[in-house]
Parts: sequence; structure tokens; C-alpha cells
Amino acid sequence: MKIIKNTLEVITSVWEDPGDYPNALARGPLPSHLCVEDISGYLLLQIEKQDQENEDFEDCKPDEIMQSLMEDHTISVDGVVITSWQFCPKEHPNSNDAAGLDLWKIIPYKWDSDTLEL
Repeated sequence: MKIIKNTLEVITSVWEDPGDYPNALARGPLPSHLCVEDISGYLLLQIEKQDQENEDFEDCKPDEIMQSLMEDHTISVDGVVITSWQFCPKEHPNSNDAAGLDLWKIIPYKWDSDTLEL
């Protein structure tokens, strides 16, 4: 598997506590902190011939091969680990180079932001 293009970017927002509490002991707001709002962008991946010819993928559909290949990789952006993806098959931009190669656009679907490093 080869990464052709990577446009992944973490989008953050600042959570600010309004600090409006009826209890006298809880006066003032809590400290604000960064939150992951979204991860924009995508990865454009190419499944190479050796991946397609792997015995483990015999009788597998192309999307099953892609999912299996992605399970073996941990991809993170600024410390946010992407845990689930949406897989979209793509046409190869140059049909002369496409000879049996699969291109996939994969979009982040779920992530773990416990280790945000901004």
C-alpha cells in the first residue's frame, strides 16, 4: 500500500466554561481547553500488486483488502489516532499507469483524541 496524497488536518475549537453556577463554592469558570472538532481531508492510497497477490487476500473483494490493510496501520494526525475510515474507490488519474492498480480515497470517520498534541 502506498500513500499518494495526504490532506489530513485536525480542526480544533476551544471549550470555554460559562462559569454560571448557583453554588457559592463553584464560583468562576473552569479552565478552557482545546477540543478536536473534526478531522478534515483524506488519504489517497494505492493498493500495489504485491498486496493484491498476497495469499491472505485470495477470494477477497477490493474493499475487504483495503479494510484489512488499514487495520495493520495506525495513522495519526497531531497525536489524534484515527480509528475508523470510510473507503471510496477512485479512478486512476492516468489510465496508462492504472494497469491493475486500485486507488482508494479514505476519509476519517472516528478518532481518539485523548493524546491531542497541539
